Formats: sequence, C-alpha cells, structure tokens
Amino acid sequence: FTIGTPEDDLFNLVSTTTEVNAAKEPTSRYLQVNNVALLPEQAADGLIAKVVNTFSDQDDYYVKFVGNENQDGPGVWEETYKPGSLIKFNGSTMPHVIRRALDADGDLIFEVGPVDWISRNAGDDITNPIPSFVGDSESSPTINNMILYRNRLVFLSSNNVILSQSGDLGNWFGDTALTVKASDPIDINASVDTSTALYDGLVVNNGMVLFSKFNQFLFTTDSDILSPQTAKSSLLGTYDFNPNS
Repeated sequence: FTIGTPEDDLFNLVSTTTEVNAAKEPTSRYLQVNNVALLPEQAADGLIAKVVNTFSDQDDYYVKFVGNENQDGPGVWEETYKPGSLIKFNGSTMPHVIRRALDADGDLIFEVGPVDWISRNAGDDITNPIPSFVGDSESSPTINNMILYRNRLVFLSSNNVILSQSGDLGNWFGDTALTVKASDPIDINASVDTSTALYDGLVVNNGMVLFSKFNQFLFTTDSDILSPQTAKSSLLGTYDFNPNS
C-alpha cells in the first residue's frame, strides 16, 4: 500500500526503533530521525524521538516533545533519557544518611534513612553511563569507602574512584548527553597489572592518595579545574596496607 501526505515533515518520523531485552521481549519503542532539523514543530505531547546524527553511537541523543499546556500541537523538544533504560538508584542498597530532626515533643533526634539521589534525565548507557559502583544481575560491587574531595562526594568501589557532580553531592549523572562539562561526574579506574580494590583515601595538597592492599595511587589533575577530561590516576607506591586499620 502507499502512504501519502501533503506535510513533508511527517515523513521524517516514519522510521521507528524497538528495543528488546535478552528474552527478545520489546521494552520500548521510539521514533528516529537523522538530525534535529528534521523534527516537526508540532507533535503529540510526550512523543520521544532519537536523534542519530552519524553512524557513531557517541553522538546519539533523545528528545521528548512537550506541548503547550501539555496538549498535542505546538510545543518544544527537550532532551530526555533513552526509553526503557534504568534511571534511578535502589536507595535501600545505597549509602544512607543521618539527619538531625525534632520529634513530636520538640526534642532533638537523629533519623537514619535513604538519600534522595538524583535520577538520570538525559542520554543512555553510552553517552551518560551509570556509575561503576552500580551492580547488575551478574555482579554486585560494594562501596568500600566515601570521601569528600573538591566539593564532590567520592565513592571507592572495586578498582574505581567515582566522583559526583561538582557542588551536587547526590548527582552521579551528567545533565546532558550533548556535551561534557567540567562539573560532570568522574569515573576512572585505578589499577595496575593486578587486582587492586580501593579501600581508603587521604586528601593531600596535590590530590588524593588512594589505598589498595598492595598499592597506592595518586588521584589528581594537572589543570586548575578537576573535570572528566583532566582527572587522572597514577601509581604512587607498592606498600602493603591493612584495610581493617
């Protein structure tokens, strides 16, 4: 059969992509365009499209149509996350926080509970990946220690040192998949030719010394600004370290 329309822009949204899981069951479906200029000025509220750009997955991103007053018709396209992807942490298995509060009688108490971690609002596992301290069905990494460094919350997990967004200690994702900002989270591996799970860290003048059982690393930057592009880790020493000390 043949489909026709006087509105040429509608043909830009004909291509669709369906995501499936390991059991070949569909998990999400969205439209696909080659570049952002092909998106129509009017669409259904909540419509999601993938902007492919080139053959590389590194420059793909997703947009959602937000209609005026949440109605179909005129509106704007806003960046969003890949449909069907994981965007939230399981707060019960993440570090908890101790909050100071007042009870019904006005007495000071302390409450222990989960943290309201920021969700992923843009990109996918390639352009805005999940932090390496998050496990999957086959592995469950643990968070060995937490440190505060340069206005970032630091998690030590396995061989990785993971830093939150600068100035936003509960945010482990970038705000956009289009660019990499200096304030974005940092997730790098600190290892040599052997397994070197990190257990502790010490902030010093020129960086942060990280301790594994048999090695020490210096996490630092050669720039005035600590960012995902400038952060690095180098071997500092090979002294034995007792994680229980």
